[in-house]
Amino acid sequence: MYIQYNICTYIASGRVTLGITMLLTLGAMYGSLLSITPPISYTTKLDMWILGCFFFVWGSLFETVVVVYIKYHHLLTKVDKKWRRHCTTR
Repeated sequence: MYIQYNICTYIASGRVTLGITMLLTLGAMYGSLLSITPPISYTTKLDMWILGCFFFVWGSLFETVVVVYIKYHHLLTKVDKKWRRHCTTR
């Protein structure tokens, strides 16, 4: 899961793809675990562990969205300042 944080922020599609792949893998793991365990009415530690993993993956996807938004907002602000300076000097 922490491999996603080592991917450069310029490769946002790779970070999102890795996050969604992790979510799908966790869902498949949980589904297969439910099929082999007997049905019970209470929450087990396995359920809590899978839920915690889902929260961490969703958190990493949210972090990716925030980082990309801040990066592009900063980039657009920088370009806008250059454009304004260029337009006012002429």
